[in-house]
Amino acid sequence: TETLSYDDDSVSKRCYLWEKQGSTADVCFTKRSDDATSTDFKVSDFENMLNTVHENIIAGKDTNSYGCNNKWMDNHYAMDSTASASVNDYIVDYIDSTDGLFVYCDTAGFHYMTDPTGWGIQMDMEFTNDPTACSSRRRLQGPNDDHSGPPGMDDDHSGPPGMDDMGPPGMDDDQGPDGFCPCTGMVMCAASGGN
Repeated sequence: TETLSYDDDSVSKRCYLWEKQGSTADVCFTKRSDDATSTDFKVSDFENMLNTVHENIIAGKDTNSYGCNNKWMDNHYAMDSTASASVNDYIVDYIDSTDGLFVYCDTAGFHYMTDPTGWGIQMDMEFTNDPTACSSRRRLQGPNDDHSGPPGMDDDHSGPPGMDDMGPPGMDDDQGPDGFCPCTGMVMCAASGGN
């Protein structure tokens, strides 16, 4: 639900409330022209960087990332909801009808999306179905994942959840003290709208 819409010659601002999920805090976006920033690094530069990272990881162009492990997804806000899956399904409908949103899935399904600025949203809620992007996603096990290690130790998905599925090929413990942050332990990612 839009709670604020403001425009003048130098700024536009929109605020939204995740009302169906029982939220009491607004999420706000403010837009100014690049010349309103006094330095060379503009807000649009940051947004372009975030979206380029998402594009590169989903396309498999980021050779420094294992699968869909996108460190920028650590910079997110979480939407926690105890509402029923059917109440939350409008979010999936929106993703499926909007091109270019980035969707990250873990082994349980849909877990993160981005807003158009590239900022991450952690979806701590239930859905009847995952976005189409989760089913048409690029499944990520890495080109060097040869499954040559012992079961449960090399990304073969035979170990317990959180212990072998998301680290670099031949490694384990993706979420342990020496491993990846669970916020970046996604095994599937895609752009909505078939992009």
